[in-house]
Amino acid sequence: MARKSFSKFQQSEIVGSQDGKCKICSTRFSKDVHPQFDHINGDNSDNSTKNGQAICSNCHDSKSRKENVKRSMAKQNIDFVKFCPLCKRELKGKDYQDDKSGIKMETKHLPADEWIPCNDCKSIFKVIRYDARNKKKSTAKKYDKVVRYCVNCRAEFEQKISSNIAFKCGECDTGFSVWIKEYTKKGFFS
Repeated sequence: MARKSFSKFQQSEIVGSQDGKCKICSTRFSKDVHPQFDHINGDNSDNSTKNGQAICSNCHDSKSRKENVKRSMAKQNIDFVKFCPLCKRELKGKDYQDDKSGIKMETKHLPADEWIPCNDCKSIFKVIRYDARNKKKSTAKKYDKVVRYCVNCRAEFEQKISSNIAFKCGECDTGFSVWIKEYTKKGFFS
C-alpha cells in the first residue's frame, strides 16, 4: 500500500495556519527552506488538516531519528523477560493476555518495560532493560535482596540483589533492573 500524503490544497492550508513557519522551531519557509509535511499522531492514513503540520527539514530529520530510536528500543523489549527474577518460573506469552484488549499474547515470552504478574509467586514486577543511553528512575518501592534469578538465562545469583538497581548477569551478560509493585514471599526460606 502506498503511503498517503496531504493534497496540495491541504498543504497550503497547513502552512497558512502556521503563518508560513515551522511548527517546531518557527523558521520561516522561503525559496530555500521548504516545508516537510508530517502527520502529528503518526497515522499516515489520517490526512485531515488537523493531523498535519509543516516542519523544516532539520526538525523533520531530528523527529525521525527520535522516532527510530524509540521504535528500536520497543523492538528490543519484545521477548526480553523469559523467567521470573523472584521465583525462577518460566514466563510464556501464551499464559498472559493484553490488559486492555483481553487478547492472549502471541510472543514466546514477555516484554520488558511492562508490569508482569507472576502466576507462581504472585508478585507483580517490571523488568527494565539496561540501556546506558536511556536510564530510567524507578518510582517503585525498593525491596532489599529479593532478586535472585536472571530474567534471560535463569542463572541464580550468588547474592540476592535489591530491586530498582541496574546490574548485569555474569552468565549471559544481560543488563536489567527489576521494579517491584507487589512482592509476595514464597516459601519458608525466601
